[in-house]
Amino acid sequence: MESCVISLRGHHLRLLYGFIFERTERWIRIAATKEHSELQANNTITVLRKIAEAKVRVKIIDTIDAVCMTCDKKRTRMCRQFIRYDISAASDDRVTAYHYGLKIGRVYTAKHILRKLKEIGRMR
Repeated sequence: MESCVISLRGHHLRLLYGFIFERTERWIRIAATKEHSELQANNTITVLRKIAEAKVRVKIIDTIDAVCMTCDKKRTRMCRQFIRYDISAASDDRVTAYHYGLKIGRVYTAKHILRKLKEIGRMR
């Protein structure tokens, strides 16, 4: 049963997409350890795996999420430096969620999110 709810920032949907459909676990681990701690890299992979197994529910948010919880940079609000565009991380969350037809603040089954990612495809 899908009783556990994992919070996920909208822009982390792109990480989830890559993890599932492009098999980027190794790339995610390398990128995370380059900019973050080993703890952060391991946490990111663990969260993505839980969602990929589709046995949880996921709440789409535009603030600190399950991936960010172990981030050593969240206190200094350095998230912005990782966003490709000249917008805030929260704005990127909303744009990415909208791209995949998801709403900030709503809880979805992991299966629903995975179906949306597959249906809509990679965000460019």
